[in-house]
This record gives sequence, structure tokens and C-alpha cells, in this order.
Amino acid sequence: MVELDGQAVRVANVAANTFELEGIIGVGYTAWTAGTAKKVTTFATFSKSQNITMPNPAPARIDTTTLIDKTKQYMFGLPDAPQGTIKALYNPNGTAEALIFAATKANLPLVFRVTFAAGQKTIFNANVSGGTGFTLAQNAAADSDVAFSPRKDVMAYAT
Repeated sequence: MVELDGQAVRVANVAANTFELEGIIGVGYTAWTAGTAKKVTTFATFSKSQNITMPNPAPARIDTTTLIDKTKQYMFGLPDAPQGTIKALYNPNGTAEALIFAATKANLPLVFRVTFAAGQKTIFNANVSGGTGFTLAQNAAADSDVAFSPRKDVMAYAT
């Protein structure tokens, strides 16, 4: 199922030969003939994180102006890939930081689970960059930024 390549998703309603991918409607997807799925059962906690940002990406503007138009004409194309940042207190010996550094160095994606205060969860598979750099202002704690770009849909769950 090429449509699911790189997608992180929760599995539900597991039976003998079937299961559901929460939030995925696979109507029209190609048949799964071969491949692998990676089961993620634990997550390293990025315990020193201060905030995470991932704004909605803007769609590409395509110029469709013709010779007879009096003003520029645009059409929207596909949205750009989302880009996000996690700001955290710098912890060079942290477990999550080590995973991020290893994924950055190997140029491999990493699955993230963000848990919000009310219990909702967001899960996504992302390309990452970070793990070694930091900012240190005078008389302040060192902090670091991790950049990420989700590879597929960002899935949201009630709990």
C-alpha cells in the first residue's frame, strides 16, 4: 500500500486476520502485496521541551495570468510540507535527544507522539534535524531547537 508508506497510525480492533488503522479510510488504496510495518510501543519522553510549533502550511500559488488579464491571476496548488520546531532545555544526555541525534545523523525519520494537557494525542512520522546544537545566553539556561517535517498525515486522537 504505497499510500501508507511513511504513515504513523494507531492500530485498533485487532482480530485473528484483520485490524483497523485508526483515522485511515483505505477505500481506493492499492492492495498490500509485500512490505513491512514497524510497531512502536514505547516513546522516549522529551521531558525538557518548552514548546512545539507546527503551523498550517500555505499552498503553492500558481500564476495562471493570461495575456488578456488586467491583473495577476493565481490558482492554489498543493500545500507545502508542514515544518515544525520543538524548543527544549538543552540536555545532551537525554534519551529523546539521543534518538533525535541518531535519526538526524542517519537521515532516518522518527515517530513522534505529542500528548496535550487534556489527554488528546497527535502521532506523526517525521524527518528530523537536531540533537547537538544549542543556544546559551548569559545568565540563562541553554536551550535547543529540533526541526521536523512530517512525512505523511498528522493523526489526531481523542485519547
